[in-house]
Amino acid sequence: MPLHRFRSNSMLPFLVINVVAALALHISNKFALPQFVMPQATMRAVSQPSPQSVRKFVVARQAGPLEVIREPLQQVVDVSLAVNPALRDFPKAVLVWLHPVSQGIVFLPFLYGALLGVQILVGKGEEEVAVPAPIGSGNASMREAHPAYMRFASLTFALFAVGGLINKAALGKNILDSDHAVTAGVGLLLLAAQAASSLLMGMSFVRIAHALTGTVTVFVLLAHASSGFNLGTQL
Repeated sequence: MPLHRFRSNSMLPFLVINVVAALALHISNKFALPQFVMPQATMRAVSQPSPQSVRKFVVARQAGPLEVIREPLQQVVDVSLAVNPALRDFPKAVLVWLHPVSQGIVFLPFLYGALLGVQILVGKGEEEVAVPAPIGSGNASMREAHPAYMRFASLTFALFAVGGLINKAALGKNILDSDHAVTAGVGLLLLAAQAASSLLMGMSFVRIAHALTGTVTVFVLLAHASSGFNLGTQL
């Protein structure tokens, strides 16, 4: 077979493929569906959520797990302000700092109660300490004084926490949109767990869990105090 015929025969398949590809491309372009272009205004409306939805999402994200109890707490706050509308006219410094000052005072017996728990843990539970009113009525052993101090601190923390929410609402602020509110919820939950575990102190593993949870609670409430100071400077 001559060389030029071999070359022409070997190139024929490539020429056919190129022609078929070109025809296919031409047909696809001719019968292609027109592209739909979304107007810019419609794109902005779809891609950008409304300010109301953004605000709700931000508040829910900041409140975290407390969002589930926002409605009942808001009702308590609204009723309190309806009964005492004069709260809204209090000086701003009072509404901002009355809560942290009062909680700081209660934090002292809480820390002392926690220290008594440590003393019990190291075997000094039978030594007597003072338990003044309104916490108790005289002297008691450390084993008896520890729950008395912690009970007083826990109940007072819970009551003063509601007072803090009322003060914040009186300032026209959302009640739960802060780290301070979240740490308060975690701290109160830990205190409730401590109270429940104190009913089962006859079991050794419960005593160990009680001591560990108590240590965590102290640090959570310290973080709560720190976030409260930061919040007070921002209000």
